[in-house]
Amino acid sequence: MKYEQVYRKLPREIKEQLKAGPWFAESGLPLDRIHALLTDDEALSSLRRMLSKTELRVLKLIWTAFAAEPFTTHGLEKFAGARLSGAEIQAGLYGLRRQGLVAAFRKSWGSSSSYCRRMALMRG
Repeated sequence: MKYEQVYRKLPREIKEQLKAGPWFAESGLPLDRIHALLTDDEALSSLRRMLSKTELRVLKLIWTAFAAEPFTTHGLEKFAGARLSGAEIQAGLYGLRRQGLVAAFRKSWGSSSSYCRRMALMRG
């Protein structure tokens, strides 16, 4: 699926969260051009430099364990095992949400999940 197609399917609230994220806001691009950033190695390198070591480790863990699938914090902690502490995972998730890389949502029955928005970050 192309990034343009993904963008068209995003709910309005998610589009607004992306737009408010520091990395995207600094680009100066209109939101419907996000796919241009997601395929630009320089832009992705810039975003990687904005992340802390813990955020990068948590992002890599999410990518390794779940790729584009929704995940729970408990599932992430279970997959991490001894590689990362629960506190590191929580801190990393907080930073990734703040950057707009991970979004949290509630399922209709009340349980919460998250998903990683920008899988292209893991390129290169």
